[in-house]
Amino acid sequence: MSAPAAHSSRLFVLLCAHCFCAIGALGIFLPYFALFLRENVGLPGAQIGVVLALPPLVGLLAQPAWGHVADRTGSRVRVLVLLASGTAVGFVVMSHAVDLASTVFATVLLSLFQTALIPMSVSVTFGALAHPSAFGRVRVWGTVGYLLLILVAPTWLQAQRDALGMHAVPGGPSEPGLELLFYLAAALSVGAAVTALGLRGPAGLSVRAQRGDLRALLALPAFLRVLVFSAGIQLFIQGPLALFPLYVRARGGDMNDVSHMWIWMLLLEVPMIFGSSRLFARFGVTRVMIVAAAGGALRWIACAYAPSLAYAYPVQLLHALVVTGLGVGTALHVEQIVPGRLRSTAQALAVMVGSSLGGMLSSVLCGAALDRFGVDAVYLAGGTGGVLWALAWWRPLIHGTRAAPVHAAADGALAPNASRQP
Repeated sequence: MSAPAAHSSRLFVLLCAHCFCAIGALGIFLPYFALFLRENVGLPGAQIGVVLALPPLVGLLAQPAWGHVADRTGSRVRVLVLLASGTAVGFVVMSHAVDLASTVFATVLLSLFQTALIPMSVSVTFGALAHPSAFGRVRVWGTVGYLLLILVAPTWLQAQRDALGMHAVPGGPSEPGLELLFYLAAALSVGAAVTALGLRGPAGLSVRAQRGDLRALLALPAFLRVLVFSAGIQLFIQGPLALFPLYVRARGGDMNDVSHMWIWMLLLEVPMIFGSSRLFARFGVTRVMIVAAAGGALRWIACAYAPSLAYAYPVQLLHALVVTGLGVGTALHVEQIVPGRLRSTAQALAVMVGSSLGGMLSSVLCGAALDRFGVDAVYLAGGTGGVLWALAWWRPLIHGTRAAPVHAAADGALAPNASRQP
């Protein structure tokens, strides 16, 4: 094997390992966070909604700020290592949350780093890869990590309970020691930081943005369309996902059921993401994005009408379409329409406006409606709104993207990554 080939293989392995650790940590945190807030911290529905809204709220500032720093300095790998390390610290602090005040502090601290970690990982991955179509083969390892940790988490937690003599008691949480999972998430975040240390070499990781690039990016029509579409669809579908453990509990399930439901969500995700380059080439990135948005919304409608968890299991397969179309698809579309020197800022803004702004409003509204209207009404409203939003954007997103973006270079305007089309 030649030296360049060996370096490329080593880089690919490091990218996959980093993705496994960074997203695998979320496989411990996200599925159980709302349950932790309800039963271990003891927060009511309205306060849960407020806490769930804090990560996207903090992300509104943290994500573009970290992205701008990375693009202007060209130190994307160093920023990535810092974000992964800070995420590990945040998870440890979260494990000590016992009331609303300490939970808010821990959530804000964690969110300062964790909300920017994934978009920065996406940026570094695109900068390190020779061709963007290989992104799916890296991102799939994040799904593998997420799935593996969801499978391992309940068994690992029970082993820790047995070792520490923790047992459920009347009047206490049904899942004692749930905070111990955050230490496992912290260990994986440390792994993400360690693997990121080796991601050096490719020129795409050190290119610097120019003065005036940010203003030109925010005036790019194709990019603005992506931001508006993402914010709207996340407004309808993100809140129900954050409250999913409470939906499972409302249908008589427990922590193991939450884990099993997530397994169903991820069953198709691995093959779909791995083969996403063919999917996008066949149907077009924007078409897949819109179909995924509609599919994710229909999933929540089906959950609202499901009389038991047995009926809700099959529709969780639509989660694979959502992650592939809205997660991988949006990242790839942004990579296509913005220049490489602004990829960190653009990817961060896409996540900020979509998951952070749209997700924040969704969490607040869903949390406020939870105690008043019940979980079924929340899921039905979110799903119906999401379907209508997706249908309304079919023509604007697909046909609008075909128009040529702003074109120039020296005066601060932007040209797309034409040479990096999949």
